[in-house]
Amino acid sequence: MTAVTKLNSNAGLQPSADGASRRKQVSDLADASVLLNGALPSSQSPQVLEISADAPSRLARKAAEILAFREQRKALFPSKMFGEPAWDILLDLYCHETAGKSISVSSACVAGGAAYATGLRWLRYLVEAGMVRREPDSRDLRYEWVRLQPQARHQIETFLKSL
Repeated sequence: MTAVTKLNSNAGLQPSADGASRRKQVSDLADASVLLNGALPSSQSPQVLEISADAPSRLARKAAEILAFREQRKALFPSKMFGEPAWDILLDLYCHETAGKSISVSSACVAGGAAYATGLRWLRYLVEAGMVRREPDSRDLRYEWVRLQPQARHQIETFLKSL
């Protein structure tokens, strides 16, 4: 079975009242993601955020797997089909903050996977929605950091626990 065939056979999460079944579906998607990553030529292989094995949260690893899956999907299909810059920004922030790393405004915009100006618009929306906050760098006021608000962190964790 090729990586793409395996990915297609596991492409969607089916509604299930059984949490074990849903976890199995997510595990299958992650397996297909790994297979697909090896099947792509290096020029098409997406850049994937890696969470170290000693990261404090298994939820951050789930979030990183979702981001990796989304990047691999973009390598095969037009990115316009799957645009969710705000979600990508939130997941990226969650992964980095859980690993103890700060994210600059420009990095958050890039994480959105869209044009920089689009990333800025979505970041502004997330600030206005109370999901993230921007903080000036204490040593260099030319830079700003983006942080998840506690309620957004809770919402992301609730979602990740449901998988």
